Amino acid sequence: VSMEDPPAKPADWIEPQAWSELFRLSLVGGPFTGIHKKVKDELPRWRAAYDSATPMAVLSDTDQGPQVVTALTPFQRLLVLRCLRPDRLIPAVHNYVAEELGEKFVTPPPFDLAGSYSDSTSTTPLIFVLSPGADPFQALNKFATERAKDIKS
Repeated sequence: VSMEDPPAKPADWIEPQAWSELFRLSLVGGPFTGIHKKVKDELPRWRAAYDSATPMAVLSDTDQGPQVVTALTPFQRLLVLRCLRPDRLIPAVHNYVAEELGEKFVTPPPFDLAGSYSDSTSTTPLIFVLSPGADPFQALNKFATERAKDIKS
């Protein structure tokens, strides 16, 4: 972590935290060296990325994004995105993993109730951790009916 304060922001729309993070990224060196100094040269392109609902798409687009960023690798663009729009990082990482490793790494496998049931015992029961909109009752009820079991709550 740098003890050096970042220089003044080149525009008011840039959040202080984002500017500070971008400055610190420039201290990493390599392709990021002086990246914060190049913001003022392409301010409208940086603003387009900042204002976009899909800033990673703008940062990757050679016609819309800042040239210093479009020249980076997809992973390096994620680092810039983390500085500029941390709220959009999770969907961008999801897309990155899907593109680089494959969709199977971001798609959860279907729940195997029969397999889970066979692993359970009276001392290691099945426990369902529900998320909003999830309701395993129909699947559980069907499974119990197929095995001639009653569900008691």
